[in-house]
Amino acid sequence: MGSSALVCEEEGAFSRVPPPPPSSFSGLAGRGDSPLFLLQLGLGQSREKLPSPLYPRVCQTVHGIGACRPGGGWEWLLDRPRVRSRGDQEICRSCHSGSPACHLSSPRNPWPGSQSLVLLGGEIRRAKLQFAKLPLPLPLATTPSFPVTGGSISNMYAVNLARYQRYPDCKQRGLRALPPLALFTSKECHYSIKKGAAFLGLGTDSVRVVKADERGKMIPEDLERQISLAKAEGAVPFLVSATSGTTVLGAFDPLEAIADVCQHHGLWLHVDAAWGGSVLLSQTHRHLLAGIQRADSVAWNPHKLLSTGLQCSALLLRDTSNLLKRCHGSQASYLFQQDKFYDVALDTGDKVVQCGRRVDCLKLWLMWKAQGEQGLQRRVDQAFALARYLVEELKKREGFELVMEPEFVNVCFWFVPPSLRGKKGSPDYSERLSKVAPILKERMVRKGSMMIGYQPHGTRSNFFRMVVANPALTRADMDFLLNELERLGQDL
Repeated sequence: MGSSALVCEEEGAFSRVPPPPPSSFSGLAGRGDSPLFLLQLGLGQSREKLPSPLYPRVCQTVHGIGACRPGGGWEWLLDRPRVRSRGDQEICRSCHSGSPACHLSSPRNPWPGSQSLVLLGGEIRRAKLQFAKLPLPLPLATTPSFPVTGGSISNMYAVNLARYQRYPDCKQRGLRALPPLALFTSKECHYSIKKGAAFLGLGTDSVRVVKADERGKMIPEDLERQISLAKAEGAVPFLVSATSGTTVLGAFDPLEAIADVCQHHGLWLHVDAAWGGSVLLSQTHRHLLAGIQRADSVAWNPHKLLSTGLQCSALLLRDTSNLLKRCHGSQASYLFQQDKFYDVALDTGDKVVQCGRRVDCLKLWLMWKAQGEQGLQRRVDQAFALARYLVEELKKREGFELVMEPEFVNVCFWFVPPSLRGKKGSPDYSERLSKVAPILKERMVRKGSMMIGYQPHGTRSNFFRMVVANPALTRADMDFLLNELERLGQDL
């Protein structure tokens, strides 16, 4: 198509205009690339191969991708559109300035309104899986995986998809088409599993809680026992939800053993890796997720460990049978026409429950562009290293006691004030210790010095849970944390 971009001058008409001039900007990654250059390379798409533009904002964005070369500028993304037509409403219903917010809030719905953004989401998943060297059989060009509004929604999607796969009549006939169902997760799971079961009409009683060991990992032998028990009670098992990175202890369930159980019983395996999924980016620590390639679905939240701007989450699927569309599609003829001139498989909107959605994947992609693969790996490795530093410093100081040796970046510990030191055997020790964390939390918040979470866990008294994930943290911050707790609790 030559070197010109296309801009709509009036509704239904297109003309050629010169492309935006090159910029002196050196590039987010120091390579002189446009932030969209990697997308062009990763997809292997030339401008001629991209579908014809339909709206002005798409014209600029899609053909800007094709025109980007090393040394090219990217500030044009921030420019106002030359001419706006009513078609712009398909791209951004609320923003009429053409500002950065327009790109960040553009809905990913039908393909005409989000061509580059649909491809962008696929490229992110492609890059992550290739970098992690995971043999997941995902159709990555028009993948059924998709951005969602958080890990809780990812978990709900997984439950709904697993239910539909087992009983497709439930889409039309509802709950009356279902026998009593049972899904399984560990006692350390995220609360959204039970909340999702209630929301989807299964009821919280359908969630069978599997025992976890002392480190918070699901016990596969008890999973086997719970499945047999559910069958004996007349329920139909259909899904197991494992966790990679539990909220409190940071535990990683043994996925290989759990996958063996699921394979034996023909159950959908979902992995809630919202917290721990980014560990796959680390060559050193990815072994914690061994077996995740056998999952049917995976929830992943880059806005957690990678600190991508809220919100940024995704659900990845193994399915290649268009399960998403069969489960959620409504075939609205006013939006998802089947006689369009391009591949309608690219219309992602009918595959999900939500229609208009923000382009959350762009946040991750821009950060990936800025940091590079090695930069993101360093970010994960740095969190592990800083957590280890905190643990070693805790051990050196009187009055600090680890709950357990962490395998992730969740450092759980008690601060034992002077009045309780050496009194662990006293009958009221646990009760008195449990009051320490809430008092210190109030003091630090009122002073404005820190904010650290605390919680009880089983029979354990309230303890602090320091999650070392902020990439701006340093060893000096860890030292400050310990010093401040000592100062705040010296009179207790």
